[in-house]
Amino acid sequence: MRLDRDRTIDSSTATADAEFRACAGRTIVEKLDRLVAAVDRVRSVEDPEAIRDLRVASRRLRSTLQLFRPLYGCSEYGRLVKAIGEVTRSLGRARDLDVHITELTREAAAMPAAQRGILLGLVHRLTTERQTAQMRVEAALERITRFDPMARFSRICTIQAARPTAISKADHVKHMAIPPHRVSVDPVGYPIAGLIAERVRDLIRWEPFLKDPSRVSEHHSMRIAVKRLRYSLEVYGAAAGDRAAEAQGQLKKLQDILGAIHDLDVIVPILSRALRVALRPGQRAGRWQKVDYSSIAGVAGLCERKLNHRTCLLADLENEWRSMRRQGFVDTLRAA
Repeated sequence: MRLDRDRTIDSSTATADAEFRACAGRTIVEKLDRLVAAVDRVRSVEDPEAIRDLRVASRRLRSTLQLFRPLYGCSEYGRLVKAIGEVTRSLGRARDLDVHITELTREAAAMPAAQRGILLGLVHRLTTERQTAQMRVEAALERITRFDPMARFSRICTIQAARPTAISKADHVKHMAIPPHRVSVDPVGYPIAGLIAERVRDLIRWEPFLKDPSRVSEHHSMRIAVKRLRYSLEVYGAAAGDRAAEAQGQLKKLQDILGAIHDLDVIVPILSRALRVALRPGQRAGRWQKVDYSSIAGVAGLCERKLNHRTCLLADLENEWRSMRRQGFVDTLRAA
């Protein structure tokens, strides 16, 4: 009787394992399809949002690949993860420049004509840099097209089917850096709840820095932690509980606020450096009359407005975080 029971359990586990692997494969293929569509769109239209969409698609795909990595033990899978990461990094500078150019162009249009000089000069310089960055974008598109990630993943699945590997709890815990005593394992042996809890702990570690405006690096790290938790919930939402979808909405708000704060932390130093350059001739008695003081006043006022805006955003961030705490999303996910 004990032997029959063990066989039944083994059969049930094998079936669940196969179903989970199939689900993982479908999820990865879905993300690959979105990446391919985003690559095609970047090639076909000159739209800054196309670059953004491709970067987001590559991030989501890379996050999904990392989550399911223990299912695919071959080195080819590691090369796939690396190739997708290179796409994300290659697009970073181009996307940042697109954001800066759009923002500065909008701000210049809202200023009196006499105050636009410095901003228009910045837009011209950044546009030139963007043209250079486009070469990196095109090179990245060419590399990922030649790499053919969909065909690569198909080969990986073929390799995996011929050489099935059981999911190792120990290996997955080591890969995800999850403390073994905090891992909750589903019937297939995959520590879904533990992974979600680890992502939540990574987010919570930045909570003490919420109110401090000088903690620029910590705010940026918190933004990254929010993204990782969101992407994990997209894949593992059902396993994280009924409130996971609501938590994703709250996390999106946090990410948007932190993203706006990050944009300010990048653009204001650029404006400050431009002010320093514009003021440099004023240090000489024979040249101070040539300084564009109207433009300097315009940019200085813009920096002050952005400083005030950052203060408001930081207050919004604290309020959203408190709301998540009050509604129990953070504690629910952490205890999943």
